[in-house]
Amino acid sequence: MDNLIGKRLDGRYSIESLVGVGGMANVYRGTDLKTGNQIAVKVLKDEFLDNEELVRRFKNESKAISILSHPNIVKVYDVSVTDKLQYIVMEYVDGITLKEYLKQRGGALTWKETVHFATQILSALQHAHSKGIIHRDVKPQNIMLLADGSIKMMDFGIARFSRAQSQTVSDKAIGSVHYISPEQAKGERTDARTDIYSVGVMLYEMLSGRLPFDGDGAVSIAIMQISEKPKPLAEIAPQTPAGLRQITEKAMEKDPDKRYQSAQEMLAAIEEFKRNPSIQFAYEYRSAEDNPERNINRVVSNTKPSPKSTSIHTGDARRVGTSNPGRSKSAQKKKKKASKGFSLLPIFFGMAVAFVIGAAMFKTGLAEAIGVAVVKKAGTNQVPLMAAIMLVTIVLSSVSSNTGTVACLMPVIIGICQAANISPSKELMPLAIAANVGGTITMIGTPPNVIVTGALSAAGLPTFGFFEFAYIGIPLSIIIVLYTLFIGRHFVPDKQAGAMDEEAVKAAAEEAGASGDGAPKSKTKMWISGIILLGVVACMALGLKTLPLHTAAVTGAILCVVTGCLKEKEAYAGIDWVTIFLFAGMLSVASAMEKTGAGKMIADTVVNMMGENPNPYVLTAVLFLISNVLTQFMSNTASAALLAPIGISIAQSIGADPKPVLMALGIAASMAFATPMATPPNTLVLGPGGFSFNDYAKVGVPMCLISLVASVIIIPIFWPF
Repeated sequence: MDNLIGKRLDGRYSIESLVGVGGMANVYRGTDLKTGNQIAVKVLKDEFLDNEELVRRFKNESKAISILSHPNIVKVYDVSVTDKLQYIVMEYVDGITLKEYLKQRGGALTWKETVHFATQILSALQHAHSKGIIHRDVKPQNIMLLADGSIKMMDFGIARFSRAQSQTVSDKAIGSVHYISPEQAKGERTDARTDIYSVGVMLYEMLSGRLPFDGDGAVSIAIMQISEKPKPLAEIAPQTPAGLRQITEKAMEKDPDKRYQSAQEMLAAIEEFKRNPSIQFAYEYRSAEDNPERNINRVVSNTKPSPKSTSIHTGDARRVGTSNPGRSKSAQKKKKKASKGFSLLPIFFGMAVAFVIGAAMFKTGLAEAIGVAVVKKAGTNQVPLMAAIMLVTIVLSSVSSNTGTVACLMPVIIGICQAANISPSKELMPLAIAANVGGTITMIGTPPNVIVTGALSAAGLPTFGFFEFAYIGIPLSIIIVLYTLFIGRHFVPDKQAGAMDEEAVKAAAEEAGASGDGAPKSKTKMWISGIILLGVVACMALGLKTLPLHTAAVTGAILCVVTGCLKEKEAYAGIDWVTIFLFAGMLSVASAMEKTGAGKMIADTVVNMMGENPNPYVLTAVLFLISNVLTQFMSNTASAALLAPIGISIAQSIGADPKPVLMALGIAASMAFATPMATPPNTLVLGPGGFSFNDYAKVGVPMCLISLVASVIIIPIFWPF
């Protein structure tokens, strides 16, 4: 590739000298003739242009670093991919690698130097992880050190996006095997904690002047990473403060669950150590709990070097770019779109069949029977009855239609209130409130939860789990119930019962799956539908790898039809197609906003309005308010679909994790308490409760504000920025 020296690439980049030679690419120093800036140009070697795996890695690197913008990550200016030449144009970093610096020092660094480098490395990783990118090859050779002491992280060649699958080790990985995590060595799924382990190894090396594990070959070192415990830093680097030793050892835990769970968490521990170097943490370093012999066999059996390619590979991992460089650009685009569509199919399936299982609860009469039993058991005292109504409504709404729940329970509640001489309005408003907040507990409880999950998936980012919403949904439900029972109920008007729109109630119940024929219900089918629901929920809660969420839901839906709980047409009718199609439409909107730059433009405008370095808490609160105001006057599904892509763009523009922002948007869209048209449950109780628009505002506005404060406090606890 030396014939490139003195040449111009695409008429713009002048190649001046060769500055680095790697296994798969050469790095040249050059000049951008358009800007006059010095640049580094990484060019894939000619002999690898036909190697699909190496081409994929090269494209993966360009894809990864092109979406990153951080002072400690090398910047990418341009990417060119053709059949004859593939290169990445990056900023030229005038410095040496951290590995070279360690060799020049000839031993351990001071703990202050170590902390100085570690802080910058973790800051860079925190940014990459927030974009859904796992580096997977963090090592001193990939850290450039500048004269001013700052660092630049580079070489994202085997980075992957968080939803990719697994990888194995081979002899070609010897340059990295000293730093890989046990799960990488075992060929298991990796996540952000994989990079944390590698940082721990680097800390160990900087503090002690030696690697924790070394051997004759990649496999032997990988086995050590899995099963052996390194010599304690207290023995080989006794000058290291205890707190810093503990941080290093916690990062190097064999079990990912015992490490720091994020770069941000580890960074916080280091900052605490910097404030008080004499601090000691309550960490206890443990060796691997797995059976070493089993793990050794696993690594050896998975390690079969091939004469064609002995590099780290990613089994069925999601490809970034095309796996065939000979394909046309149009074919590559079609493949990319198709792969994105298939990656979203599990969400579509899981969402649709979950509606079917909820419909079975109403069709068999199980939902109504549970609601009636609980409400009647509460007696005729106003406050206990209100508590029982809200509790059962929250539970039913979390796994089924909130509209159907209200439609089934409303006639029973009105009857009990009339018999006990209680104003129905006092119980119907809490019924609607509970139906709205109960849906926030699970992914399918309310359409906004589905929408924000789909938005993350469409953007290639880590998504929410089925019950992950419960971390905010349950606390919010408790807060809203307590507020209603002790304060909010005093704002609910005491009015005579108005006329109930029986046709509307019947239609809502039937839409949810309930039968309106008045025929007696089979207790056997009630039990069957209940067992199916519990089984599906248990599978989702356990997160079984052998039975994914969508598979469990499909199995449950099929059982509902096979056992006669639902007919095929009733199962089809039970699906909320409006939500499904809005979800699908949102993906197109999100894609259009990304390609046209509209999302970035809106995000930049909002961020600029907030001033320099906007506080993510304040920004999240503002977005919560926007979503919450919109949902009072339009469909909560539409509100979430409109704001989700914008929320992702805004979060990424300030270097924050999009998950807490989207969680706030989704929750805000469900807190639709302040108007009668905000959600169907609010509309259904309007006539029977004799409510006016002002009645909803008096009760709902304080609840919306309480939800805002609670969400801004709770959400960052479980989903840090």
